[in-house]
Amino acid sequence: MAATQQDNQGDVQAQKDQADPDVTVAEPNPFAAQYADYVSDFGKNSKTLTTSSATYDSNDGFSIDFGHDHSGHAPATGMDAQATMTDTPKERQTRVEHDEIAALLRANPDMLPDFTFKANGSAEYTVQPGMTWSRLAIRALRFQAGPGQEGTFTKDQRDAAQKAIADYNGVTTDSLRIGQVIKIPPEFIMRAAPSRTKEVAFNGDSSVKVQSANATPEFTQHIAELYSKLPPAMRNLLQGQTRVIVAGDIRDYDPTMFTQRPLAHPPGMTFANVYGIHITRDGSAQSDVLIPEWYRAPDGKVVRNEYYKYAFNHEIGHALDRALAPGGFSNTEQFINAYQADFNRMTPEQRARWPYFTDGYVPGPPGSFTNYMNQARQKELFAELNAEILNTSLRDDPTEKKAFIDSFRTTFEHMVKIQAARNMITEDQYMKMIDNGFITPRLIAELQIIHRRGDLADAMRFRAGIK
Repeated sequence: MAATQQDNQGDVQAQKDQADPDVTVAEPNPFAAQYADYVSDFGKNSKTLTTSSATYDSNDGFSIDFGHDHSGHAPATGMDAQATMTDTPKERQTRVEHDEIAALLRANPDMLPDFTFKANGSAEYTVQPGMTWSRLAIRALRFQAGPGQEGTFTKDQRDAAQKAIADYNGVTTDSLRIGQVIKIPPEFIMRAAPSRTKEVAFNGDSSVKVQSANATPEFTQHIAELYSKLPPAMRNLLQGQTRVIVAGDIRDYDPTMFTQRPLAHPPGMTFANVYGIHITRDGSAQSDVLIPEWYRAPDGKVVRNEYYKYAFNHEIGHALDRALAPGGFSNTEQFINAYQADFNRMTPEQRARWPYFTDGYVPGPPGSFTNYMNQARQKELFAELNAEILNTSLRDDPTEKKAFIDSFRTTFEHMVKIQAARNMITEDQYMKMIDNGFITPRLIAELQIIHRRGDLADAMRFRAGIK
């Protein structure tokens, strides 16, 4: 509801004074520590987790380091959480400056508050210079409303919120001291139910539709555009069994996930920290690819999702893995053999370079803890290679990208040939993979046989500089 003429004009202006969220760097999170945690969590994994959206068999995962500081990632089944990853302040600033949605954040700096959120659902705010009770009330009301609801609030709404915060802290509203820690009542943080979703068509192609749950129209269109760019055969396969959902934040999809910790992720981390999730439904072929517009950084601050392109293509990889074969294509004998061949060929240095996909890998009987961990690595490798095939990566350095593909060369080429046989790779994707140094002359020859197109092979050889 818009503010009335009688509202305090200074308070209305206060809604425009919000500073950008602070930038911090995540603390290191050694794989060994998470592995030990995983062993503990695995033993508790027999009980079904029920949320307001769906029922899941498991809620598990372990973390990854792609050369950035990556605070968590990757469940083996059920939920795949693509989790918080931060660069150095300089790298992050460069990313934000070049991201097409960054302008929205700069234009609406008061969208979300700089509260510090706790794993138990509470929040705190440390008073900064210039803060007033009315401004603090506005920030609480904005978080309660969620992203996408940036309207002004009436004086009555602000007064009620101000009183609720003061009463919760047992203080008066006479003044605020710089450095004072104010607790934010749970009523402004948690929600009783998810937001209602609505179907949104991509502006450039009305046949491409996504579900939006309280996300801004601009961000929703960004995700819809990514969906439209998937190879048509891939999108056609997924449309019958995978929903693409764009949420304001995790609470809009499922409020209970705001405080749920992904299995084996660091203490204090919840699904609010992830910037992409693949969610399967118990006993169903259906799954959801969820991309939140906002997520919680390691320091507890809420920041806009600047990794949405990579997250989307990675999570779509999990959906594709599930759609290509019963039980997952990454769990087929052919994929496992390719993965095993790469693992056996790697040097100790290569294995140490990609621990998320290699650490502790040993063959194990079905149902064992070892086999469970192996499946997690296989699923994650499939999704990660899919993101690379779609030309998105967490690796900015071209040499690093090629080193990753070369380390998993057999698995990568197996995936390329399988997707090529189903027309799930476009000519533009082939050319970009050649530019990245991913495609070998031998693979071009095999693709010519698969596609039965000499003209495509000729174009690929020309692009690769092969005479």
